[in-house]
Amino acid sequence: MEVLQLILSPLHDILLDHLLCVGLELAEEGAIYFFCLGFQQGFTTIIQYWRSFEHLEAYARNNNKEHFPEWMKFNKRVGSNGDVGIWHETFKVTDGNYECIYNNMPLFGLAKASKAVAISGKKDSANGRMGKDETTS
Repeated sequence: MEVLQLILSPLHDILLDHLLCVGLELAEEGAIYFFCLGFQQGFTTIIQYWRSFEHLEAYARNNNKEHFPEWMKFNKRVGSNGDVGIWHETFKVTDGNYECIYNNMPLFGLAKASKAVAISGKKDSANGRMGKDETTS
């Protein structure tokens, strides 16, 4: 599973409308789950979870899909002139090498994009949840 986080400013309303329009297209192209955290500290944060880096890359570079042509237009209009900042990170997350703890709240983020497992027994500690022996940590 790949995690893509984008933080963009000051395009909050435009981005929300855009996300709603391309949401179905993203799902068809391999996006598992995505959401917008809204406007905070002057930034809009969009987080996407993809089946693989290959799915993400194929969508991002496809001339026949929404993203690539719009990205090219954006770069021609704005580029690096300083009007809009973009923070873009991609992480490859492999099964068994992450944990998400949720208490008294709905599933969110990585647990919603993958699966949730109840904490009990061996999984009652961070080492146990990460598949490590408690005595060798």
